[in-house]
Amino acid sequence: MEQTNTLSASRLALTYAGSILGAGYLSGQELWQFFGEFGLWGLAGLAITLVVMSSLVILVMRLARATSIIEMDRLIIPWEIPFLRRCAAIVEIFFLLDIVIIMYAGGGALLEQLLGLPLWTGSLMMCILVSAVALHGLQGTVRFFSLLVPPTVVITILFGVLALMHFGLPAIPAARAAGSSNPLLGNWLFSALTYVSYNFFSIIGLMAAAGVKAASHRAVPRGAFLGSAFLVSIAVSILLALFADPAACSESLPMLAVAQTISPLLCYPYGLILFCGMFGAALFSIVTIVTYFEAKYPAFPRHKGKALAVISLVCFPASLAGFGNLIAVLYPICGYCGIFFILCLILHYVQVRKKEKAGPV
Repeated sequence: MEQTNTLSASRLALTYAGSILGAGYLSGQELWQFFGEFGLWGLAGLAITLVVMSSLVILVMRLARATSIIEMDRLIIPWEIPFLRRCAAIVEIFFLLDIVIIMYAGGGALLEQLLGLPLWTGSLMMCILVSAVALHGLQGTVRFFSLLVPPTVVITILFGVLALMHFGLPAIPAARAAGSSNPLLGNWLFSALTYVSYNFFSIIGLMAAAGVKAASHRAVPRGAFLGSAFLVSIAVSILLALFADPAACSESLPMLAVAQTISPLLCYPYGLILFCGMFGAALFSIVTIVTYFEAKYPAFPRHKGKALAVISLVCFPASLAGFGNLIAVLYPICGYCGIFFILCLILHYVQVRKKEKAGPV
């Protein structure tokens, strides 16, 4: 493989972290619902989440390298069972559409909270912009994440420090080990595992392709752990800021509310980071859907514009349900659906490892 086609550990880390970052993560809404509500138990759940996520990312990248398979449905279902593979593909597309809907909703919430515009305005603007750029395909996704993640880590940590300086050290509650305000999440451990399920399932295709292009076998675990370090740095900064200013958690974009409380001017740079995270997550999700259909149906590229229009007609109206509401309902449902297919993926990896250890017959 030529060097121009390889990804170093740092590029793998930026790709992994960038694929997780989005409006839900960076705004604090997602992190609060799945972890913050449980106090110290939630922080324990976050630690478990990132360990499990790192392990699964390593698994899928190594599986893709060992088999040279990057198609999501073939990686997940090792058996020649077309029905199961179609189910896996349908669930994956459902996941990706959910992400697009939530990112469009995030765009609406961002402009409403930042500029006072009607909710539908920001959602529609995000929809049009993402659809226009998606016409150009998958090129540049890794480069976009490489540009997005480093400043995101720095700015988010800076905002966390500013929040602690402004509000003081937070008293982190420890009493909510069980019983979230969201009945779909349950206790802290179940919430953490649900978070792993929907996040990992949505990035299987991307990380498989990245694993095949990894510069070396050692770059895979290094990239996964470095990416997790980026994610935990951002998550801890956001959660500490929200523990320090719990009133902000009632807003659609809690961290934007924290920034506005500290200084009216600080909300604009954080708003820009939020917009980039939303744009990147929505763009990659749509392009992944389009790329899947292009691979399956040779005539599909001629109808790409129509397909993007259909996606917009589905996702834009759904986004008006509200950012926080969508995260509370769609993400847990996606997590439940993904558990079975993740277990199939792990079984596929075990089968491949057994064949490798057995050696040639």
